[in-house]
Amino acid sequence: LALASLSPFLIWLSTEARMYALLILLGMLATHVLPKAFYAYSSNKSRILFAIYGVLIGLSLLTHYYAILLIPAHLAWIVTMSIRATGTKNISSIIKALLQCGARAWPAMLAFIIVTSWWMPLAITQYINTQSQPFWLPPLRASTFPGIFVNVIYNIHWLDADWLLSCILAAIGLGCAIITIITYRSATPHQKGTLLLLSCIVIIPIILLFLLSLPPRQPSFTERYLSVSFFLLPWLVTIGLFLHRKAIPRSGQHIALLLYLA
Repeated sequence: LALASLSPFLIWLSTEARMYALLILLGMLATHVLPKAFYAYSSNKSRILFAIYGVLIGLSLLTHYYAILLIPAHLAWIVTMSIRATGTKNISSIIKALLQCGARAWPAMLAFIIVTSWWMPLAITQYINTQSQPFWLPPLRASTFPGIFVNVIYNIHWLDADWLLSCILAAIGLGCAIITIITYRSATPHQKGTLLLLSCIVIIPIILLFLLSLPPRQPSFTERYLSVSFFLLPWLVTIGLFLHRKAIPRSGQHIALLLYLA
């Protein structure tokens, strides 16, 4: 929470009278409710929580179009956890587990449809119109992807990003990713579920938005559209360091945190 609170990018978003702070709030609430619904022992409680999740993710989408990128990330987590719960690679067992999860999760889809159905035709029309004319974002280039992370950490516009700084931050990010992978392998099942959920939300929306910005589509790859992912990035880094603290020397932990805060 401290790392997120000190993020220049998130502080900048908080000063804008726009929808991004609300998007982060609703996206975080939906992400918080999702595992509670998935792990609920009572079927009735699970359905109620899934319905609440559907409302929250629907409100997120009404707040900003690209909140829809959270849905594939959440679905990837649900499918992965359902497969892991079977404890087997048998296809029939996996399909059965997914169907059982779907039987509990249908209230989420119903609530989502109720919240967004009146607005969806307008959203589709606006997206088509946006794609039919030049957008305000410049085309993708080699510096776009590393520049996005420079902007998130230092709040420097990605067009002005320095390549040396980008490479340093990329190396730090790679180190954090390696720590997260090592941590995942040695974590408890519950900790693995948390790390997997955070990783899905941090990674999948970024990849999807990047692919959606490739020609012939109009570019829409910008950090503000991925505010939920970048809000959870410091959480993923912190949890990875905390869970793997026994395997990392205390000096290494301090260096990693100082590099992130620098």
